[in-house]
Amino acid sequence: IYSDGNIGVLNGDVQFLGQATNIEWDKSNHLLWFKTSSQGAQSAKAWWGDGNSYGNLEISKTTSGASIMAANTDLYLQTTTSADVNVLTGKDINFINTTGVTNYYMRCKENSGSDQTVELHYGQGASSKKFETSDKGVKVGTGVTIETNGQATYTGIVTAQKFVGDGSSLTGISGSGGVAVQDEGST
Repeated sequence: IYSDGNIGVLNGDVQFLGQATNIEWDKSNHLLWFKTSSQGAQSAKAWWGDGNSYGNLEISKTTSGASIMAANTDLYLQTTTSADVNVLTGKDINFINTTGVTNYYMRCKENSGSDQTVELHYGQGASSKKFETSDKGVKVGTGVTIETNGQATYTGIVTAQKFVGDGSSLTGISGSGGVAVQDEGST
């Protein structure tokens, strides 16, 4: 430790000893390291902001995983140029409501290897999934599948203003009260 005449200078590694965790500046690796007391333990926290309850950003490692949290302020991930924001993971990306670990907004889910699915949810619980991508196209709810080749499967009642085609493959049309199948333009 020495002074350059204006400020104190630490020339080398520095340790800040905490109660159970330490912070270390590793000069050779240019690394400010928030260490844990043992493997899997919680690390020291880094805070940026106005104080304990105002607009803070906290970065920490807990026993259940790593955390980036904004307290009483919005959190933005952004670039200042036309660059992308990329989220890389070895498994799933989940956007979850804070009320529970399965209350999803959206999931980017790895099914196996190169097979991935994107799911959109509305509401909570097992029936909340409303939209899902698949190897053939998309699934909406439990009764609609639309494939990339144009084929679509609908279970239940289909209401349409107009069907296009010659009608030669229509089957199972029955009903009462004025149900009629007609050529376009005929009465």
